[in-house]
Amino acid sequence: MEFALFRLPDGRAWIGQGPFVSLAEPAKEGGCFYLNDFDLSDPLPWKKPSKLQEVSAGNVESLIGPTEKPFKVQWDKPATEWFKMAFRRIRREVLAGRLQKMVPVLVEKGRRLSGQPLELLRQVISAPSNLWGYAHVSGEKGFLGA
Repeated sequence: MEFALFRLPDGRAWIGQGPFVSLAEPAKEGGCFYLNDFDLSDPLPWKKPSKLQEVSAGNVESLIGPTEKPFKVQWDKPATEWFKMAFRRIRREVLAGRLQKMVPVLVEKGRRLSGQPLELLRQVISAPSNLWGYAHVSGEKGFLGA
């Protein structure tokens, strides 16, 4: 199973279901998702889904179905010391005028204990209305955020 989700702050959202076609540029027709890594190393980062549909909190039930088990994740402790060190260095560089802006990243990793990945869509779509939302799941791996 592979899917991608993109949600705007106004609540409109689109889900794309795989298989996905990888492209160097966005498709002229239909929707695409930009999926790349932090190194921007994918030469074909635009992913065109085989099926794309608009969803909302009101109609996500028809796509996902009723919840059988709650989605539970066991989270690994993030490397907060590295983040603090990077943040202090970035702050020093900004104050010295050598940088205008830089954003350190802290990633949390987790393992699914129960539930189906599609259940995550309900959580991203139901995020507060002032947030963007996104998700990508391919098999047992994926990411999401709001």
